[in-house]
Amino acid sequence: MSAIIKLREARATLLYVESILYWQANKTKPSPVIIREKVLPLLYRLMKFPVSVMLFTEENKNQLTVIINLLEIGLKFCSSTKIQDTPSDTLDSFHTGRKEAIEHTIVRDKSELPTIDDIVGQIEAKKALMEAVVDPVLYPEWFATSGHNPWRCVLLYGPPGTGKTCLSQSIAREMNTRFYQVSSSDLISTWSGQSEKLIRELFDHALAHNGASVIFIDEIDSLCRIRQITEDDNIRRVKTELFLQLQRLHTSLNSVLLICATNCPWELDAAFLRRFEKRIFVDLPDAASRGILLKKFMNKLTMSSNINWNVLEAVTDGFSGDDLRRFAREVAFLHFNKFKELYNLDCAISKSYLVAEVPVTMEDFEQTLQKFRPTVDRFTLSRYVEYSKQV
Repeated sequence: MSAIIKLREARATLLYVESILYWQANKTKPSPVIIREKVLPLLYRLMKFPVSVMLFTEENKNQLTVIINLLEIGLKFCSSTKIQDTPSDTLDSFHTGRKEAIEHTIVRDKSELPTIDDIVGQIEAKKALMEAVVDPVLYPEWFATSGHNPWRCVLLYGPPGTGKTCLSQSIAREMNTRFYQVSSSDLISTWSGQSEKLIRELFDHALAHNGASVIFIDEIDSLCRIRQITEDDNIRRVKTELFLQLQRLHTSLNSVLLICATNCPWELDAAFLRRFEKRIFVDLPDAASRGILLKKFMNKLTMSSNINWNVLEAVTDGFSGDDLRRFAREVAFLHFNKFKELYNLDCAISKSYLVAEVPVTMEDFEQTLQKFRPTVDRFTLSRYVEYSKQV
């Protein structure tokens, strides 16, 4: 086993040497930015491998000379007061990049967002969200005299594909506020320390806005899972920064609302969960909503009169809104295969007329149901129900 490890170390060392030689191949002296970003990290990693010294024989001692020269350049660069006192181009570019990344999350055209009436079903979730978010804006007098502040942090949890993102978007449109649509991956950087700065930049940007703002962060569980003993320091710093920004929201006078969504609420850190004063369960659609959604997804196709929508509402129990969309798409493509067969026949019937001549039948739905499975199984669904009772 140790021989395999040494072989891997040797291969890695050679790759590092090749990388450094790539920069040395340039006839001009490497710039300070290149030394800082490329050369010094490679030298640091190279020196971590004890097997690396054994690789420099008489045949490749020139490589060792090159690396020593580069190391001297790097040390001179690090000890140069002039360069250290000069504002870093890299830091400036990082700051500009962070600002641009946050601005790209702002939804500029809110007319494309769904309204609260566009969302089918979810009566309880919509009511709870309206009470938590919209009512404080509509009735500020009560909050000014009651001694109670509006909710600042709202958590939407439930199975995937139930409309948590659409609910947040509808609130932003209802309130006519600036809307930041952020995925947790937007706040993760490969550079050490940049993730915390991205989070800080997001909240700075929203709090600096004169009007009200809504920040929506999807898949928040990937940022704030329950703390582990073996947890990486970078992840700990990200959590700490996010905790600080949540506390900052509670004490700020600016009208900024944070809405986070998760499919796994039981995986959230308790300290993080405590900062969410309002937690709303977004459940699977009920039978009536499933029927409305299916009709909505199939409304562009001709439907046969033999379709029993009540039966379809019953057999799709356990389907999320996104499951119903995928299910309708499967049925539509089954219909397309029948249309394609007629289309390729040599007949006098008008091609466009065939679409109306081939309706979607109940058999199409039944055939698709035989091989279609919903996203959420019964066990996971029961887990959501039990969790909602606890909170």
